[in-house]
Amino acid sequence: MRRQIAEKTVHLTSEFMEAFYSGNPEPVFAVASPDITWIGAQKEQFDIGFEKFRADIEKVLLDLPPCYLSNQRYLLAQNNGCICTVIGSYYVMSRDNAEHAIAGEQRCVAIWRLSGEQLSLVHLSNSSPIGEWMVTEGEHFPSKMSAYIKNYIRHQVREKLTPRQLVITDTVHVMHFISESEIYYLESDDKYTEIYLADSTIRTRMQLKEFLPKLSPVFLKISRINIVNMSKIARFSERDAILLDGRSLPVPAKKMTEIKKTVSDFFNFNS
Repeated sequence: MRRQIAEKTVHLTSEFMEAFYSGNPEPVFAVASPDITWIGAQKEQFDIGFEKFRADIEKVLLDLPPCYLSNQRYLLAQNNGCICTVIGSYYVMSRDNAEHAIAGEQRCVAIWRLSGEQLSLVHLSNSSPIGEWMVTEGEHFPSKMSAYIKNYIRHQVREKLTPRQLVITDTVHVMHFISESEIYYLESDDKYTEIYLADSTIRTRMQLKEFLPKLSPVFLKISRINIVNMSKIARFSERDAILLDGRSLPVPAKKMTEIKKTVSDFFNFNS
């Protein structure tokens, strides 16, 4: 596949995994091929064909509470002709209002096929590190966890992921009330700062250094000109931080290892 198309598969994989763990399987159904194969964590989750895949995924969602994904890493592992393979890992954490709690690492393998200009998902497998999850008989997804662990997760989510509200006045004196969760990254532009949201940008006369004390710990300064919302990072390439929407931010080579470790440590609730 052309590099641009292959990189699109990484973005699509991240996108449908995020949606699935939020309780919406439609993005993965939309890209699945009629002959898709799926391997899940349970013995009987070895599916061939879309209808069986769809039925089993819907069963999984009966046991799976709405979740956050954090510390997501997706890599293009293979690209050969019309087939490419994406591998990924991520931490799954149930939302604060879920009936039961889950937390732990999961991994996936997604194989994509290009037919003409059409990408389709031909294989998906999901797994967990040995000992990371415990499955109770009759479950389609591991969902049992003690009240102590649930309270611990709640505390961590509140402390680390609950967004603050910011009041920003732009360069034409319009006041904006925005949640931190809307911000992808901030970028210094001389005496100004550009605040990048999903579909818009706010330009303010505040300098980048003035934002650091106002932002929660989910924000990290990754270069002289950029502060990024770590929850919006999908993966790292050799030189960049790739965000969930496909935008990329350059990371200085000498800081890459440190930045990756900081992001990993921030979301590693099991440490």
